[in-house]
Amino acid sequence: MKKEVKTMTPDNFRPYGTYITWEEIDVKNDPVNFYKEDSIVSKLSTDLCALTLQGVSPRENVVTRSEYHAFTEEIYGGFEEDVVMHVGLPSAEPKAENIELFLLPARAYCRIKRGVWHMAPFALGKNRVHGIVILPPYTYTHDCIVKELDEPIEFEL
Repeated sequence: MKKEVKTMTPDNFRPYGTYITWEEIDVKNDPVNFYKEDSIVSKLSTDLCALTLQGVSPRENVVTRSEYHAFTEEIYGGFEEDVVMHVGLPSAEPKAENIELFLLPARAYCRIKRGVWHMAPFALGKNRVHGIVILPPYTYTHDCIVKELDEPIEFEL
């Protein structure tokens, strides 16, 4: 299956979570700005949060697997270059027809709601890109369901 990559906006990403950019807070033109409630990660398992650095190397533009967290939301982004990510609304299985692809611009962030299918983004150029993931520590050991898609999804820009 081949799918189009959409440019992420606050409106089209709302079913999956929150789209967060530095430009939105800089519009206020105050000496110091920060996000408030829009960047909260809802987690039921712990009061702790970990800031994890993530590196993503270029790879084939094909989504074959996805994951979700039943009890935890996730924030990631801040990559030096644009990346492509996939998301799908909560369901028992990740079906290719229900997956959407989004361009997450460089330096932007997104919050993924509980139960939303997703996985690490795709680097688009020839460079490895680096970003940040915010989750409770060791979420991948106790609140991470990974499954293969029913069919691969290819994409181009």
